[in-house]
Amino acid sequence: MRWLLLLLLCVSGCARRELPRTVEIPIFDRPARDWMMRPVVKVCPGAPVDLSEVQNALTLWSMHGAPELAARYDGCWEPFPMPGYVYVMGRDARNPSPGWAPGVLGITYFSPGGGREVPCWWAVIELSDGDGRTLVHEIGHIWLGHANIAPHVMYPSIDRFHWDGWLGVAAAFIDGGY
Repeated sequence: MRWLLLLLLCVSGCARRELPRTVEIPIFDRPARDWMMRPVVKVCPGAPVDLSEVQNALTLWSMHGAPELAARYDGCWEPFPMPGYVYVMGRDARNPSPGWAPGVLGITYFSPGGGREVPCWWAVIELSDGDGRTLVHEIGHIWLGHANIAPHVMYPSIDRFHWDGWLGVAAAFIDGGY
């Protein structure tokens, strides 16, 4: 009888105990990068992708919480780079940007522009080929760093890229992005 009572107390006590809460693993190290003004995406001559491919990639990102951005084909002749623009261009094999290494298919670099009075940003996306996965991934860098899980659109290796891997993206735009 004593064992039955002890068993009953243990079972009733265990049944009332709260289950441990799941810990949300941060996918990105920070919320989406803010832009002080909504940038315009320019597709430059020599880019291995065309305007419609860039527009499709931007639409895909906006479906997952990113701000909608305008894109246009442009000669990109103005002093380069100008604040408020994202330039999509081909890789210059003769004069590669820092960051190009064997196996790198694209890079995105950005910097503040306009000084302290007008704190806006520019970005440059350089692509070595017209792979849509690389384009979607590099456009993601306008706002986000690499994801720490695979498969994900922002995972560092394109081999682990997955079209359905958008976990954490919408949440990253709740507190940032524009």
